[in-house]
Amino acid sequence: VELMQHIQTVRGDLLTDAGRSSEAAEAYANAGSSDALHAAAVASFNAGDAARSLELAETAIAQGKQEPPVLLTRAEALFELDRHAEAIPSYEAVLQSDATDLHARAASRLAWCHYIEGRVPSAANIFAQIVRDHPDSPEAEEASYMEGRSWKEGGNDAAAVTAWETYVARFPEGEHTAEVLMSLSEITGGADARKHLATLARDHGESPLVTRALLDLADGLTDEGNMEQAEQHYSD
Repeated sequence: VELMQHIQTVRGDLLTDAGRSSEAAEAYANAGSSDALHAAAVASFNAGDAARSLELAETAIAQGKQEPPVLLTRAEALFELDRHAEAIPSYEAVLQSDATDLHARAASRLAWCHYIEGRVPSAANIFAQIVRDHPDSPEAEEASYMEGRSWKEGGNDAAAVTAWETYVARFPEGEHTAEVLMSLSEITGGADARKHLATLARDHGESPLVTRALLDLADGLTDEGNMEQAEQHYSD
């Protein structure tokens, strides 16, 4: 039996290396050990079969394999199946573990679970925690943006401004920088709004928001009676 488990596990490893995730998942599942079941769950997830991934992860957990990577795989499968509330306890368990290399990913997904479930203030706080505790992680930029968005949607404009100004300073060429600058201009108004609009127009010429930024700049200057500068922005 042990030899057969070993053969199936090795076969699963080779199929994984070959990019044949579905076949790898079946080989790992045939091996039957809790380690192999987890490998099968990961392979199934990578093959796009979240339901099978969840089934295999829960089987491994039932066999006593409750390590953070298995709990994370279970949570990821639930998330993919839009069962966000059910995923929350597993993400929280990962965050409470010593597997610090998994914390940023688990925290990001946990924040999204809260956001999708309508728990916007708690989502904002978790996104903020990622920015604070995992500033160099792949999840940091999205978390910084989503912190501001969550605060804004929750009606806390002051916190949104703080979060988004941090985002712009940290990620001046970020995926959401032009959008954030426009949002900041809408919240702040006055001289601060003009500053954000001018930065958008100057540094993000490829953004479809530039035309709107120039128009808003010109309109603001017109309202202040500064017709010469307004005319320049209308012309731009």
